Amino acid sequence: MNEHVERAKNKLKEASEVMIDWQRARDKGRAAAQAGTSHLKHATALSSETAVKLTKGGVKGLKAVGSFMSAVGGAVKTMAVGEDKPEPVLPSPAASLQLLRLNTDLTTKFDDANSAHTGLLRELWAATLGPSGFARPSSRWKELGFVNEDPVKDAKGSGILGLRGFVYFANNYPDECKRMASQQRGSTDRTYPLGIVAMNIALLLVDILSVKRQRFQSTTAVHWKIMEDPEAFFELYSLAFRTLDQTWREQGATRADFGKIMGATKATVEGLLAEARGHVSEVIQDATGRGLLLP
Repeated sequence: MNEHVERAKNKLKEASEVMIDWQRARDKGRAAAQAGTSHLKHATALSSETAVKLTKGGVKGLKAVGSFMSAVGGAVKTMAVGEDKPEPVLPSPAASLQLLRLNTDLTTKFDDANSAHTGLLRELWAATLGPSGFARPSSRWKELGFVNEDPVKDAKGSGILGLRGFVYFANNYPDECKRMASQQRGSTDRTYPLGIVAMNIALLLVDILSVKRQRFQSTTAVHWKIMEDPEAFFELYSLAFRTLDQTWREQGATRADFGKIMGATKATVEGLLAEARGHVSEVIQDATGRGLLLP
């Protein structure tokens, strides 16, 4: 690809030089034509000479531009073919460490005696329901889309990973989270239970990233590099949650469509990861560029 790019640069320079000469010849011809009848003979001769230059220069310029476009096309074609496209690989030690931590959170049961676990509930309450009045159990948890008055009962299937994901989303994307909570409040056919979906989003990513039973250790992929970032999972979680919400709104979905919406969300995230190379922020930028994260 570098060879094509360098060739394109050289052709661009050549085309630019030729077109400058062509423009100069054109300007001389115009000046001669304006010299008046007293210099008609000179103007005619100069215009004839200029015409030749214009013709030759124009042809040469067009050829140069054509060569430039050809070189650019070669570079683009090379990139499209994927000459520099990385091969799927196993996760690096750094990525494996983060994935192992996710697996640990997935399999860790909520422990009331663990202040870090109970702290997650307090953080979630403060970020979504207000800075005071924390209670467990409480009917207010249902306002957040949990089925039970004790959210821990709804989070069992995702260990503490689902709660960690929901807390990260609520703290780092507060406007989106509050909007979603407000729009999905109430149990109707046109709303989805936010708290329950939050736990399911974690399980969706666990499946995509082969976290369960540490399947990632034998799974090759092109996106493992981004998982070296400790926050990568939670940024992808937030991306998936927002994508699901946007798809739900755009399609005017009902609860009967939930499986279809989850499937579409999974396909979207997998498609973005198939193009992922460096940092998770690039995945977010890609999603934004595709119009997947509208307000």
